[in-house]
Amino acid sequence: MNKNQIQNYVFTALGVALLIAAGFQFTKKRNNFFEDSTPSNISNARDQTRFTEGSKGMEGSHNDELHSETNDKKKSLNNLDTHNHEENSDHSDPKNQRRMGIFHYNEGNKLLASKKWKEAITNYQMALKHDEKLFEVYINLSVAQLRVEDFDQAFLTLQKLKNFQPQNPSLFYNLACYYSLTKQPEFGIVAIQKAVQLGFKNFQTLKTDPDLENLRNNQTYDEWLASL
Repeated sequence: MNKNQIQNYVFTALGVALLIAAGFQFTKKRNNFFEDSTPSNISNARDQTRFTEGSKGMEGSHNDELHSETNDKKKSLNNLDTHNHEENSDHSDPKNQRRMGIFHYNEGNKLLASKKWKEAITNYQMALKHDEKLFEVYINLSVAQLRVEDFDQAFLTLQKLKNFQPQNPSLFYNLACYYSLTKQPEFGIVAIQKAVQLGFKNFQTLKTDPDLENLRNNQTYDEWLASL
């Protein structure tokens, strides 16, 4: 082998070695890239995002516990949280219904005191829609209905209360007002006597309430009132 052949061999060997070394470095970098992008690492990154978004408002050690849970368990916890929220917002729940009924009852009372009769009626009707057994509502609803001279509805409201509380003295007092305003004094006198019989004791109101004016013009009423 002459000198030129030896040089060519050396250059060729060096070239092959350089190619092998370059290939090795490329393979190593490629493997590192794929190792960093494995499905488990991508999944962990997504889990962390899901945990951060899904754990807002949770307290203390509950957060630490979530780090070790599987995706399915996390999803079930998210579903449970949503389910609980829906339960808290469930208008079919009796406690929620009663709370809403009381709210509208109180709003109706404010409006009644401000002589905003129609708005009061709307709130009282909403209260009964939430809980028809809020018996106080019927009394004030009938008062507002009498104020707007919706006598038929006032009578129906009092009849509904009578189905629940047939011995309620305020029921018969308001019935007496209804009969007086609709010029049926005979029925009104019977109703007011029933109210007193059941425990109504504000006798001064019997002498001053303008709704009872048509009863006070009746001799029978005057005689009965004088006997109290």
